[in-house]
Amino acid sequence: MSRIGDIRALIDSGQHATALQQLLPLLEGSQAEHGGQLYYCAAWCCDALGLERQALPHYHNAIRYGLPDADLRDAYVGLGSTYRALGEYESAAQALAQGRALFPAYQPLKVFAAMASYNLGQYRDAVSQLLQLLADTTADADIRRYRKAIAHYAQDVDHIDPQ
Repeated sequence: MSRIGDIRALIDSGQHATALQQLLPLLEGSQAEHGGQLYYCAAWCCDALGLERQALPHYHNAIRYGLPDADLRDAYVGLGSTYRALGEYESAAQALAQGRALFPAYQPLKVFAAMASYNLGQYRDAVSQLLQLLADTTADADIRRYRKAIAHYAQDVDHIDPQ
């Protein structure tokens, strides 16, 4: 198994501290072999260990050095979520908007963008985003019966039908 594979195995088994200990010396070396993978794993470990502030530069480097799309979209989720957890809501919204521009159909980016909108006091936008996401993705048969109405109100949650 490759070094990155070994580290991912540690992460998958919840051994974030051990994985981070192994990652930190590797981050001082060449990035040519793994691109942003090492940074992405370091960011993931930091977040899991409650070290959000330390995760930020790792997310930025992971994005800068390049990741496969599946990891890149999750790196944007992680970056936005981490900024949001630190109370840096504008930065969160910006990171999530960048991710959504690259991956407009990736639903987790929409969820975290809605949370950032809420934190920025954009309550109507946050509820609208979540309603549309619910209408688009739910498997609940009872909610699906109301999908058309939910999608309609997602466009304008303050809409009042005229009498």
